[in-house]
Amino acid sequence: MLFSGCAGLTGKPEIPAGCEDSLIYRTVPNPAAVDTLLALGVFEFVKHNPKARRDIERALDFIDVALADENLTYLGLATLVAGQADGLTRKYGAEILVISEILRGLDREIPMSTCDRELIRAHVAKQKRYLALLN
Repeated sequence: MLFSGCAGLTGKPEIPAGCEDSLIYRTVPNPAAVDTLLALGVFEFVKHNPKARRDIERALDFIDVALADENLTYLGLATLVAGQADGLTRKYGAEILVISEILRGLDREIPMSTCDRELIRAHVAKQKRYLALLN
């Protein structure tokens, strides 16, 4: 099962105040749309593959813990997320996330901005809320 989408991914949203140093806002065409597409993609995958839920929740927790490290770089995050997605893909025989285009923009060995760290934390929290709806 492959989830991807491009609707609403064009255009450049305004960068919110306090996020001027955000690499995500500079490299991802529409962060809000990408956030929603990824969250819904994972939700739908788990809805049809309930056995994957615990592994995906563990991967989200792992990413959340990594975000607490103030020395985490964009490249470190991209490597971590790609590794988690690859492990889940191998285990479940399905492409869970199509994230290569997003991760390609995060190939810099510089510390993550506070704004980007919070954006990703909010995304992880959204993923967890969506998965909780499957109870």
